[in-house]
Amino acid sequence: MKIYITIDGGTTNTRVNIVKDRQIIDTRKIARGAKAGIDDKNGLKVALKDAIRDLLDSNSIQEKEVIRILASGMITSEFGLYELPHLTAPAGIKELHDSMAEVSFPEISPIPFVFVRGIKVNSDNLCDFDMMRGEETELVGINFLQENSKNSKKCCKNNSKDPLKASEEEKCEISSEKCEISSEKCEISSEKCEILSKKCENSGRIFVLPGSHSKIVRTDSDGRVVSFSTMLTGEMLMSLSQNTILKDAVDISISEFDREHLIWGYRFALEEGLNKSLFKVRILKNAFKATPVQVYSFFVGAVLSDEIKSILDDDCHEVIIGGNHQIKEATATLIEALSDKSVTTLSDSEVAASTTIGAISIFEY
Repeated sequence: MKIYITIDGGTTNTRVNIVKDRQIIDTRKIARGAKAGIDDKNGLKVALKDAIRDLLDSNSIQEKEVIRILASGMITSEFGLYELPHLTAPAGIKELHDSMAEVSFPEISPIPFVFVRGIKVNSDNLCDFDMMRGEETELVGINFLQENSKNSKKCCKNNSKDPLKASEEEKCEISSEKCEISSEKCEISSEKCEILSKKCENSGRIFVLPGSHSKIVRTDSDGRVVSFSTMLTGEMLMSLSQNTILKDAVDISISEFDREHLIWGYRFALEEGLNKSLFKVRILKNAFKATPVQVYSFFVGAVLSDEIKSILDDDCHEVIIGGNHQIKEATATLIEALSDKSVTTLSDSEVAASTTIGAISIFEY
């Protein structure tokens, strides 16, 4: 049995998981992130110490049983627990593994910490320069889950359920070496289940990771990050709907979409510009008497217009979408409606596990 503690450090929040054999068994959420470290780094140390101790005690696990504490995300920024410079793209699981940093923080825990670096695209061109911390680990986890999903379908031929649930319900356990089906074992391609060490079947893929800061990431045939762009999608949706005159028009809590109005909002923004489109949201509600779902859908389509266009303009055919549930579904709907690209939408359970799985995969590579 392999036990790890993983830390997913965000800008405002931090998530600490305890993991047994790649299964998250317990989690603690800390309402402190890298931003808090601008004024008080010690506060994050104290919060991590308490969370780790509570996880171990609550699950009757001793410190000596934990292999490492694996940390990724903004926790490696200049305001985080331990600053690490970015890797320069192209970079994948091998580069991430080779550049991990093991550090001791006895004031937090006697268990050694291992930190995963972020990745940047280094360029003299402002348009091309970009950086990420955390998404590189999430991507490795997504690739691992995608590969295991494919392999589980090969092993469990009669399984039509979600691959993550199937591993429990039908006991088709996918490990890094073998697929165990009841008491029998089947070898996958007569080798170990590689994560990113083998070439993809095509020339590359686009990964869309919606969230407060959405990422559109292009990988090469070896699964390495080669380029990406960052947008303030989630923050725009929240700020515009809560802190402008649109607060009366847009119900941000809506979880469904009107497909026609979603596409209309996208196309209107492309033709007329985002600024003009946003005020039309209010007109839709007051003058055209559109329903709350229609208004919300037009609004989301307009805000997503730039990033959807960049995905549609890319010559890569395969698109994998994770991240925030609401933006994820809207993004998938627009790409499928407006192109012939192959779209895979990750389940919420896959999204939730991806960063943890990615950190372990990088460490064990």
